Order: sequence, then structure tokens, then C-alpha cells
Amino acid sequence: MNTFSFNRFFKTLNWYVRVNMKSLLMWTISSAVGVFLGEVFMITMGAFRGAQEMTNAFSSIGAFAFIIVMLIMVATVASKLNKKGMREAFLMLPANNLEKYLTLVVFSSVICVICIFAAMAAGDTLRMGVMWLMGNWWESALPDLIKSLTIDFNSGSTITYTTSFVVMRGLSIITIIAWIHSLFLLGGTLLRKYAFVASGLSMLLSIWLYVWMYKTLDLNTNHVVEKFVEDGVQHTVLSAGQLYYITVLVTTLLAVFNYRAAFRIFKGYQLITNKWTNYDILKR
Repeated sequence: MNTFSFNRFFKTLNWYVRVNMKSLLMWTISSAVGVFLGEVFMITMGAFRGAQEMTNAFSSIGAFAFIIVMLIMVATVASKLNKKGMREAFLMLPANNLEKYLTLVVFSSVICVICIFAAMAAGDTLRMGVMWLMGNWWESALPDLIKSLTIDFNSGSTITYTTSFVVMRGLSIITIIAWIHSLFLLGGTLLRKYAFVASGLSMLLSIWLYVWMYKTLDLNTNHVVEKFVEDGVQHTVLSAGQLYYITVLVTTLLAVFNYRAAFRIFKGYQLITNKWTNYDILKR
């Protein structure tokens, strides 16, 4: 089983989902109820002047909660294996290490995230139904939530971006997301306790170093290509600055390192491990 097999991978993923289906469903239902109660509480306590103001508030808080819960799920990628019985059953499955590890990654980073969104949609829909029965605003907050989670690449009315700017900004966002995901994945693979806290602190420290480098090296985010006046209004054409290229390079290298390190740690998993980590570093 040295080569990767999609058939074995899907069978392993199917087994892992079925084993955790009950807890996943209970967690999703509880989250949906929590979203419903949270929105009702905000309506009861808030002084919204209209439906748009209400959905904007729901989407802002929902987007923040969605990102936090998503990172928690990624950071707990191997938490199901903390129990000896589950750990033994999973490690003894007839699949290679890559297939097993991708099963954990897909479950925590894709399936659980889909369940998070489904819970938020169900909770918001339930709130809409209750408000409709009461004759109040029953607009959905999901469109605003999706908009809050989506990157806006539109140019301003007086600012035009070159193709290089749009491409590099898009690549920088993608690589930053990949780096954050890899960082929390590495923390969850290595640590058995407080993986989210440790990964979060590491991310905050990295952001502080990033800002320090930006200010110390005096890097520019935008490069002015051209300025012109049209109909009495000054327009500016911007291209990507140095910071975007450095960001793409550094975050790509860090993400690749984190993913490789996480998989290497997983390959060293044993049936018996210590209290805090899944990998005995001192013996390697």
C-alpha cells in the first residue's frame, strides 16, 4: 500500500464519517439551536431600525463565529484519536498513512465546515419562520453572511487596478488562508491539548512579526502606475507592490513546511503516546 488509492481513501473516509456520525449530527443540531437562540436574543435585546440593519448585524457576528469555529475544527483534527480504542481502530485500518491522514483533514476541514454552515443556515431559517409567524421581519441573513465571507475584488470609482495587482492580491489571500489552515492543522496534529490556543497564539505572533517587517523595511503594498484627470476627477492606476510578492513567497513556503511537518508527525503516531503530544520529539 505504498501508492495512494482513491478507492481506499473513500472507504476510509466513509468509515470515519459513519463512526462519528452520531456526534456530528448532535453537534450540528445543537449548533443550529444555538444560532436560532442567539439571533432571537439579539432581536429581543437589540434596537434594530430595519431588516437590513438586523441581517447586517447577524452576518457580522456570524462570519466571525464561523471563522473561529472552523479554525477550532481544524485544530482538533486528531482529537477523535485521543481515545485508545478509536486510535487503535483507526491506525489498524487497511490504508496507507496518506490516505488515513487525508481522511482526518477532509473530515475536519471540509465535512465539519459544511456542517457549520448548515447549522447556521438551519438556525437562521428557523428564526425566519418564527418571525414570519409573529408578523415581523423574516429576511434571511445568509446572503449577507456569504458576502461577509467573500473577498471583494472590485475596483473603486476613482481607482483602477492592473491585472498584476488583482492576480497578486488574489494569490496572497489564497496563500495566507493556506498558511493559517496549515498552522492550525500542524498544531492539531502535534498537540493533544490546547491545540487551538497554541496555534492561535502562533498566528498572532506571526502577524505581529509581519506588521513589524512591513513597517521596518518600509515595504509598499501598492505601486502607482499612472494618475490622470477625467471629467474633473483624479483617477489612479495601481499595480502590486513589493509586499504582495513577499507575502506570496513566504506564506507558500511556510504552508508547505507546515503540511509536510504535520504529515510527518502523523506517520509517527503510536498506539500509546504521552499526555500532551501525539509525537515524541525527543525520540526522533
